[in-house]
Amino acid sequence: MKRKGFFLIEILLGLFILGIVAVFVLPILNNALYNFSLLEHKMKMKYYGETVIENIKSYDYKLGSDFFILDESLDNIMDKFKPEGNAEIFLPSGSEKNKYPFTIRIYKEEGVLWKIRVLISHNGRKVKDVEYKSYIIKKRE
Repeated sequence: MKRKGFFLIEILLGLFILGIVAVFVLPILNNALYNFSLLEHKMKMKYYGETVIENIKSYDYKLGSDFFILDESLDNIMDKFKPEGNAEIFLPSGSEKNKYPFTIRIYKEEGVLWKIRVLISHNGRKVKDVEYKSYIIKKRE
């Protein structure tokens, strides 16, 4: 029995099976990498939201702060919160809106305590918005 050309058929069959497996596995891997990317963006948004809330809660009018939330200093934001009534701040407020990966909306609702809401939206990615709410004591000078 002659086995001439049998090795070529084995290689072609192996490549065919490898191609079939690749057709099914590569989209799954691509989807997993995309989901990891979305998760990374979501975690950055959560971290930034927590940072914003904590810096607003710990702000001291006497000492001030050198912390910036995107393109606005925390001192300016707290000055906008001083007057009685509700306040709403959209960041970034300048002309460099495309410079930042996300936008932030900060709401202050007046009451016995200030109710602060921070809403973070991602620019360009289909990531759900992150929202943080906190009650803090009214800040006085």
